[in-house]
Amino acid sequence: CSLTKQLNPVSEVSGEDQLEELTKVTRSVPVSPRFLVQVLVSPMHDVDLTCSLVAGLWELDQAGEVRLEIREHFAEAHSPHIMRMDIVDLRSGDERKVALDVFDRSDRFCDATLHIVDRYFKRNYSSNASNDLANSVRKKIRPAGITFGCYVPGSRKTMLYSALISFRGKLRSNGFRNAPTAVGQLMRDVRQIRSFLSDSTWERSDADPSYSRVVFQSRLWDVRLERGVDRSGVNRERTMLARALREAFGSRDTIGLLGTAFAQRTASDAILSRKVSRSEYALQLRTSLVAVNSHGLDGSGGFKVGESLAAGCAIVSQPFKFEMPVPLEEGRNFLSFESAAECVEQCRYLIDNPDKTAQMRTENLKYYHRHVKPASIARWIITGTFDT
Repeated sequence: CSLTKQLNPVSEVSGEDQLEELTKVTRSVPVSPRFLVQVLVSPMHDVDLTCSLVAGLWELDQAGEVRLEIREHFAEAHSPHIMRMDIVDLRSGDERKVALDVFDRSDRFCDATLHIVDRYFKRNYSSNASNDLANSVRKKIRPAGITFGCYVPGSRKTMLYSALISFRGKLRSNGFRNAPTAVGQLMRDVRQIRSFLSDSTWERSDADPSYSRVVFQSRLWDVRLERGVDRSGVNRERTMLARALREAFGSRDTIGLLGTAFAQRTASDAILSRKVSRSEYALQLRTSLVAVNSHGLDGSGGFKVGESLAAGCAIVSQPFKFEMPVPLEEGRNFLSFESAAECVEQCRYLIDNPDKTAQMRTENLKYYHRHVKPASIARWIITGTFDT
């Protein structure tokens, strides 16, 4: 009888000296998977925002915890922000229709999808945002947790396969006269998948040095490209943060705005001193004490939150507007700020108090392994699907 990998549950592990147990992989006699997870790919499949969940499901499949299937599914292509799944408990036979909504707005839902699924996981979840919905619909909604752009080694083939299914759906639904558009989207998906870093690349290890350094890198949104959407407030906040942090800490290769054409025109003094690659940015986070987080679009949680947790940074953040299955705690996982000046003050406090910072970094690395790492996100979606 061959042996197969099986991931240990993480909920019963505690203690700083047992952190490695959170993701330890053991070998045991193979057992039948508990769940069948069918990812239903539509022509509007979002590779970017769903990647860490797909990677986590792939990892659980390899561990023997689930059986993962990727299928085309075009009948319910209601929104480009929805990822549909059917999940079956193979022991009881219970089946649930599931949706993952990755839209930035916490107060926007896909009504058509809400009415056909049993569970509706919202990436940017706010319990107050669903108050106007009927109770029968509202009780389906759950927080999806924190996702970010990464892959698990071996999982990119599954992501590419999903992109190919989506491409085939575009051709079927739009006709071959729109083939150039479909091919263009496929090429963008492939480039996006190739640009992802592995989850381990983001994760701080004992071999990484620590520097008394602050990291904040953000992009401005070209307001001309989004008609009817005002991004001026987001741009203003990010620019003020970059300027204040650079004046206080002086690091122009870890603090600043991405050098887009729009940023060059509107805030050239706050742009990073050089282009920083994704892999270098991950290294900067892993070796820095403090990471600053600003609101994503419409108050959403951007990838920076997950990246900073994986790197084990102490986090200074604007108050989170979205809710998580397990909340990040003020003072334990992050310090909050309301203004650029307060952000600088909180960063200085952490740099000047190394014991507090070390404790926060440890807590954030634990939180990442328990609640953000791809396999952990996948487990939460599955268990949250069958809770009462």
